Parts: sequence; C-alpha cells; structure tokens
Amino acid sequence: MDELSILRRLAGTNRTLYRSTQVKIQRDQKSAQEANVTILGYDATTGRYQVQDKLGNIILARAISNSAALAIGSQVSLCISQCGIPTIDATPR
Repeated sequence: MDELSILRRLAGTNRTLYRSTQVKIQRDQKSAQEANVTILGYDATTGRYQVQDKLGNIILARAISNSAALAIGSQVSLCISQCGIPTIDATPR
C-alpha cells in the first residue's frame, strides 16, 4: 500500500468516528430534554398541568394532547423546548 491509500483509509475512519460521536451527542441532548413525568394536578388559573420528574422537580407544562390519559398520577412524556413552555403528551416517546 502506498501512503496515499493509507491516508484515505485513515481519513474515512476518522470521518466515521466523528459522525458517530456527533450522533451520540445529539441523542444524549434530546433524551435529556425528554423525560417521563407524573401528573400532580391541573392549575385552572394558568391552564397548565403540574408535573413532577424523577428528581422531584415540579414543573408547569401545557398539554399538546386532549386525552383521558392526562389524569392525576398518570405517567406522560415531557418535552422541554429551548425556549418556551414545556409540553406534556400522553403518547409515549
């Protein structure tokens, strides 16, 4: 093998490793923004649900689905956006 083919192979390997690292970072960031939470109650004055995550944090979130699954004690998906109000969805993510 000549030097040029070795360099091409190394460049391809590095590109693949970089891509897989970037995909893993993006998945980790997305999973950190989405979690399962428990509904504690509904605040009629704000129109938001009070939900609690696994760490015990209480968050006010709006529902993006209108379902009977949004009952007190239900496990729902929480999606935290970069800017804006967190949302809950009865559909598992």
